[in-house]
Order: sequence, then structure tokens, then C-alpha cells
Amino acid sequence: MTESETAALTHALIAYYRPEGLLRGSCSVRWGNSATQLGRAQYPSGISGKRPTITYSRPLWAAMPEHEHEQRDTVIHEVAHLLTIDDYLRTHYLRTPGAPRTLPHGREWQAWMRRMGGQTRATCKDPHVATAGRAILAARAQRRGDAVLMHCGCATPPHTLTARRALRPSICLTCRQPLRGTGYEGLAALLVRAAEGLHTDLPDSVAILGSRMRGWPARSVLAMAREIYADVPQAERVRLGLEPE
Repeated sequence: MTESETAALTHALIAYYRPEGLLRGSCSVRWGNSATQLGRAQYPSGISGKRPTITYSRPLWAAMPEHEHEQRDTVIHEVAHLLTIDDYLRTHYLRTPGAPRTLPHGREWQAWMRRMGGQTRATCKDPHVATAGRAILAARAQRRGDAVLMHCGCATPPHTLTARRALRPSICLTCRQPLRGTGYEGLAALLVRAAEGLHTDLPDSVAILGSRMRGWPARSVLAMAREIYADVPQAERVRLGLEPE
């Protein structure tokens, strides 16, 4: 599905299911560079003067030319968000200011998805999309020079994450195993978790250092881990999974 076909389908769905009102004719379709979201719907408040907008990911869209069913379901997914919010504004908020908002993927949104023939799931489950997103993030990290290799339990190549993302607990979307770093990169992740009180099985000297690094930028943590890695005894590196036995 091309970009023009995507925009045409978006406007056609809105025109069919909302033939009158603010939403019809005011929704704009844009293209962004997200590597983690196929689409995002935004319905700003009326006082902001902004138009309802659906932003689709150009790199992810281009990476899945043979997955038109997933693209179509994404369009329905985002249009359903706008219709749900529009219903809320019409039936609740204008009559009862301060009424509780609907859930992003709650019953009202699911009802619209079923009505338009979409799947009532909150996120895309296509592994091809996840693989394409990881490849985009890896390429961007390598261009910036802050790429970190992380390993999991399956036989796929190492995951390439940004320094900031790699230092937070993550799992592989394929095997569902935690991602672990090796060498000083793995030590940096342990330091961050020690700073947040999430890892207590570190040597005392490393644990104390980690407790002082709370709030440090990811690149600074990586630089410090690179400096002190050689001072960690090899037995401790093996025990912590930073090196093979």
C-alpha cells in the first residue's frame, strides 16, 4: 500500500463512519520516521486550534510492502482511535465536563475495530515489523556512534540498541528472554540497575560506584564501565555473565 493509498483509505473510512462533524474534512495524514510505532493518532483539544492527525511511519511502511493486511489493519486501528475520542467528546465531555476518559484500547475502541473489520489487538504482532524496527534503530545508533550489542536466548544475531535503551531492562520479542550485555557494556547495564536498587549481587566496590551514578547519562555510564572493567576480577566477570566460562 503506497502512501497515497494509505491517506485515501484513512480519509475514506472517516468520511464513511463520520459523515458530519469536526472530524470529517479536518483530519490530516502525516508521515514520520518512527521505528517503534506503525501509526499514531492524535486528537487535540478544540482550544489548541490543531487538527486531528494520524502519523504513519514511513520507514516501517516501506519495510513491509508485502504485508498490506497489516498496513490496512494499522489504518483501521488509528481511525478507530479518532472515532472513539470523537464519540467521547460528543456524548460525554460536552454534556458532562470532567467526565472520565475512555481507555486507549478499551471497549469503545474495540467496538469500532470490530465494526470496521479490524483486529482488536493493542499492538502489531507481525515479527517482520519488529525485525524491521530493530534494524532501523540499529542503523541509527551506529551512525551516532552509541550502538550497544545485547544478546538473548535465541540464535538470532545480537540486538543493536542505543546506549540509553540498552541500559534499561529489555526482552527479546522473539524468544521473550532478557537481553544481556557482555563485557563492559554488560557491566554498564548492571551499574544502572545497581543505581536504581535493582541489582544487589555485585561486588561491593562496583555496587558502591553504581549507587553514586544515579541519573548519569547513558554514554557517561558506558565510559565509566569501560574504565573500571579491567579492575573487576575475572571470576566475578564470569559469575555475572559478562564473560564466558
